[in-house]
Amino acid sequence: MTLAARAVFVLLVGATFAAFFVAQRLKSAPRVVQVGHLVKNFSPDGDGRRDLSTMRVRVKERDDVTVTIIDAKGNPVRRIAVSRPMAPGRPVRLAWDGTTDAGDRAPEGIYHVRVSLRRQGRAITVPRTSGSTSRRHARPSRGWTRSPTCAGTSGSRARSPGRCR
Repeated sequence: MTLAARAVFVLLVGATFAAFFVAQRLKSAPRVVQVGHLVKNFSPDGDGRRDLSTMRVRVKERDDVTVTIIDAKGNPVRRIAVSRPMAPGRPVRLAWDGTTDAGDRAPEGIYHVRVSLRRQGRAITVPRTSGSTSRRHARPSRGWTRSPTCAGTSGSRARSPGRCR
């Protein structure tokens, strides 16, 4: 093995260790957004049963928040809060009735909640536990979000799944 190959090997091993410790630090980072009391499955068919998906959003620091429902591909479906000022620790109740921004009924499928924090310049998506429109009824779930560097949509460790009640 040549000297250059050894140097590259040592550099890669060092980078691997550094990445491990950074990942561990991000896992223990404090939560910047909490999305709770999120209805996992709802049926917006107008029958009066589970026609709304309700949630509570809470932030750690004062910020202007936009909450968007997105589909499984990450496309925005409906904005349910736009530049709403929020104080730390004070939850805001929001609801989605299954319609799009155009007023049409959203197709049956999996949807997620994206919380955009204007002052912090990031958006965080609550994964998989956000909800689906269907005819099935399920228990509510909670979605929790942690903080690393999430610019644009969400970082690789920017989100951690909620736990079902």
